[in-house]
Amino acid sequence: MPKWSPEINHLSYADDTILFGSTDRYSVRRMMEVLNKYERVSGQLINKEKSYFYLHEDTPFAVVVKLRKLTGWKNKLLTYGGRYILITHVLQSMPLYLLSSINLTKGVINLLHRIFAKFFWSGNRGERRKH
Repeated sequence: MPKWSPEINHLSYADDTILFGSTDRYSVRRMMEVLNKYERVSGQLINKEKSYFYLHEDTPFAVVVKLRKLTGWKNKLLTYGGRYILITHVLQSMPLYLLSSINLTKGVINLLHRIFAKFFWSGNRGERRKH
């Protein structure tokens, strides 16, 4: 994950889980090992037909092919609309749980908004776009 991103590695809701990770070979293999171990221990199988990995729309095709081989999953690319949905429905709802137990400072709230904006307006391979 980018250095500026929060240290979140997964989100779960009901029977859906989103795993965040790097595209380097070691990280992907390690994640798949953990998922395979989960299948063995729990007896529950992960449906690869319903499993996807999401990438930025400017991700090089070679990376997409590599991830397909390592995971056996399909991929979807995050367009501006996809990034907007992810931010508004998933990432922005996370602070609500935190806010129910503590009061965040204005600085922390502003930092969250900056992180969301950087993610939404990210360009080709890390270059910045106008906000």
